Amino acid sequence: MAVKSLGAYQTKLYQLTFGLILVFAGVFAVRKSMLGSNTPILNAVGVISVLAMVFLLDKRYWLFFWISAFLPNIPSLPFNGQELGIIFVSAVHLVRSALHLEPFAVWSKYFTFHAIVFVWIMMVFAINPAGFFILGSAAMGGRFYFAVILGFMALLTFSAIDFTETDAKWLLRSIVATSIWSVLKSVYGGSVSELQTGSDFFGSGGLGSRYYLIKAMSLYMILFACYPLRSILKSPRLFVLVFGLGIATILSGKRRAAGSLVLIPIFRSLLTDRDKGLTVICGFVAALGLAFTVAGDGAFYELPKSATRALSVVVPKYLTNRQVGLLNDYFRQQMRERARSVIVKSPWLGRKGFAMDTEAAVWSHSETVFSGQFQGHVDAGAWHSAWYAYAADFGVPCLLLFVALVVCEVRYSWRAVHTVVRGHYFPICIVYFTILLFLEIFFAYTTGHSAFTYREHCIWFGIIVALARGYKKSYGGHST
Repeated sequence: MAVKSLGAYQTKLYQLTFGLILVFAGVFAVRKSMLGSNTPILNAVGVISVLAMVFLLDKRYWLFFWISAFLPNIPSLPFNGQELGIIFVSAVHLVRSALHLEPFAVWSKYFTFHAIVFVWIMMVFAINPAGFFILGSAAMGGRFYFAVILGFMALLTFSAIDFTETDAKWLLRSIVATSIWSVLKSVYGGSVSELQTGSDFFGSGGLGSRYYLIKAMSLYMILFACYPLRSILKSPRLFVLVFGLGIATILSGKRRAAGSLVLIPIFRSLLTDRDKGLTVICGFVAALGLAFTVAGDGAFYELPKSATRALSVVVPKYLTNRQVGLLNDYFRQQMRERARSVIVKSPWLGRKGFAMDTEAAVWSHSETVFSGQFQGHVDAGAWHSAWYAYAADFGVPCLLLFVALVVCEVRYSWRAVHTVVRGHYFPICIVYFTILLFLEIFFAYTTGHSAFTYREHCIWFGIIVALARGYKKSYGGHST
């Protein structure tokens, strides 16, 4: 009874804390409106709305990380939706842990290399500091270190969440809603852009579709997380939906997304140890269908250039279409050559992080970073290869630490999927996030940023750990 009273007291104190913050933000908004300043009003209204939403979510405050995808940008705040989600969820978690409503962190031995990579990157920052410039730049210096800090915060925060089967249900709902919203928003934005520019939809540039049809892959992955291949083939509606999402993804022209279409069923089959033979048969049938489609292209019909770009990896006939929309791979070769030269010159610390050493370097960076030029990608740390990124930015030791981090994640996630088998939503969520993490690892050679990749790994792995721990608490069983 005493424990129950203490818990009720802590909850009231938690509500009072956020109530006072809401009142303070409201007073600030009124005061600024009396002074005739508009931007602070909008900021205050945005903060009040966010706090009210977090307040109403109560113990499921972590859902705000996904809800933030629906929110418009708050004027003058230098954070995107994901960053804002991490900041607010971590802040609420800190308050709740201070009131002993939940643990601040539940440390796992599998976090060791995440922590060591974090310390190494911060050490490089201390050796060659970069100004944060009030975090106002999206692509310079200290901004990337802030992304690393947010990543480590997310790891500690998300991994400490106490998930139940009902929470996993809400988590899956939020993932589905966010994915659908992303598809609709992207399709609308892409269509409007095509109409405004007068571009030929799916035309020679292939850019219109590329920027938004890729979002269909996230829904494709959700379906495979929810249903085994056998169930998808038995259901005409599921089969048509999966097939349509796959075609839309290929039309995007994005080769990583097109490759994911093949890898997702394979990962699903290997992780759950189901439908292995059926997956091989379906892969063979899909390959035959692709061969007939390619054979007819040019003779009976014309495939969109964006689709042929996506297929160029496996179809030599379309190799030249990698250059559709000026999106060839030459800049990747340039960046890798540059990365290798940096690593050879300074194998221990690379280029010592993201600091701009001279004013001339800052100006050069600002002129090229948003132009898509090779030097702009280099200055922004967009090496398009996580392996090269860590070695070039922070040295070979950091790369080796990141490799160890990846090994720990794969080992834990593999065991977690085979341990989390009871219930309905727990297994779906753990399979979904594990596939997401495995895709990130598989394509690490062709994509990645030493700051943003670390943040992504921390987020997804933290959630996997929380789901595994929550499952054990709900259903018992062996620890992963």
